[in-house]
Amino acid sequence: MDTVILFDFDHTLIDCNSDPWVVNQLGATQLMNSLMRVLPWTSLMDRMMLELHQQGKTVGDIEQSLKTIPVCLEMIRAIKSAHSLGEQ
Repeated sequence: MDTVILFDFDHTLIDCNSDPWVVNQLGATQLMNSLMRVLPWTSLMDRMMLELHQQGKTVGDIEQSLKTIPVCLEMIRAIKSAHSLGEQ
C-alpha cells in the first residue's frame, strides 16, 4: 500500500499567508488594505497582481519575495522524518 502525505502551503509549510506577504514585500500594502474592504479574496489578489504588473514588477520579483517567507521549522522536521522513513 502506498503512503500519501499532503501539505498545505500557507500557515503550514510557511509561517504566514503568502498572498499578502508578496504584496507587502513588493510595496502595494496600502492599496491592498483599501481594496480588502470591497473585494472578495480571489478578486482582490487578481487586482493586486495586475497592479504589481502595471508597476513593473516581474515574476522574478514575486519569486524573490517568496524566498524570504519564514518556513515552519516543525514542518521541515516532519518532512525530513518522513523522508528518513523512505517517503519521497
